[in-house]
Amino acid sequence: MRTTATGREFPDPWAPSIEERIRTVSTPGAHKVAYLYEVPDTSTFRYRVFNMVEALAAQPDLDISAAWFTLDEAGHDLSFIDRAHAVVICRTRYDNVVARIVARAHARATPVIFDVDDLIFDSDYTHLITETLDVNVRGNEDWDYWFAYIARLGATLRACDAAARASDSCAEASRTWSRVTAD
Repeated sequence: MRTTATGREFPDPWAPSIEERIRTVSTPGAHKVAYLYEVPDTSTFRYRVFNMVEALAAQPDLDISAAWFTLDEAGHDLSFIDRAHAVVICRTRYDNVVARIVARAHARATPVIFDVDDLIFDSDYTHLITETLDVNVRGNEDWDYWFAYIARLGATLRACDAAARASDSCAEASRTWSRVTAD
């Protein structure tokens, strides 16, 4: 699923079409993992989703087939959920599409795992998060954005069956806060 650059062109490495990615999670016999992220980017998506999919692809002896999907794609086609043995939702804000993904996975007894590497799901840390990110929160509109962003991530975490552990402290916080298991 790797892309190659020709000449001086450097295409986004996440160029495969949704059809190619659905085929990836349709591999017969393999344990299939579908990753979900809002929109591909060079930060969280790159290191928490894309790199994991690539790492799994580089280990064929594990017999795990993984692909990533965007929130927009999932809003149009949820068929990848029917093929997955596990769904990993990475740092994605709760909305009707997330609710449909979780409900469809649960209807098929497919575990849904929330992947997050910090405490961005707990609004008690909003002040700390904005300071750490060096965000200049000036007024109510800024506070409303950050509290809503964090609360929606928390709602996604609560809808999931488990949380991926980025660190022991993050795992403990997510277990305590959301009552989901953190591995």
